[in-house]
Amino acid sequence: MSDPLPIYQRHLGARFGLLPPEVRCFHSLRGNIRLDGTVVIKGASTFLGRIAAFVVRLPAESNRQAFVFEMRTDARQENWTRRFASRTMRSTLSLRGPHLTESFGPIRLWFKLEATEKQLTMLLQKVTCFGVTLPAWFVPAVSAIETGQAGQFRFNIEARWPGNHLFVAYEGILGICEREAAA
Repeated sequence: MSDPLPIYQRHLGARFGLLPPEVRCFHSLRGNIRLDGTVVIKGASTFLGRIAAFVVRLPAESNRQAFVFEMRTDARQENWTRRFASRTMRSTLSLRGPHLTESFGPIRLWFKLEATEKQLTMLLQKVTCFGVTLPAWFVPAVSAIETGQAGQFRFNIEARWPGNHLFVAYEGILGICEREAAA
């Protein structure tokens, strides 16, 4: 029996082919992967936001810094480790019905994905904690966009609390898939 497709390909189906080559390449990686890149981080704008960011292991604010991304995949999920200078952030991605989910311990983010020729956009639909759906007024607005250019996978993630207070924002580059981007 052949291995199932990686989770992003299974979730998006034919729409996966619309994505930029670098984004397709990144989400086609399998096995144990380590990628090096750079990232710029903006930290929480409020004291309570900084406490919450620390508790869930979000990275601290910094100018451009080295960044290591590690991924371990199997047929059911992808385990991501992001190594920032200040913290290590781990999560598990899997499919649950019509959603791609990302879990940080007991906190689970439920995303809808939109694929175009320019980018992959992850739209947060809900957040659960220990299986209980959090009220919308307590959930940050999350913008997660992935693009590609000249063999570089680019990501831009931003989370804001209600009232437009920054929780975290980080954008970066992973230099991968040069062969596919040149095609």
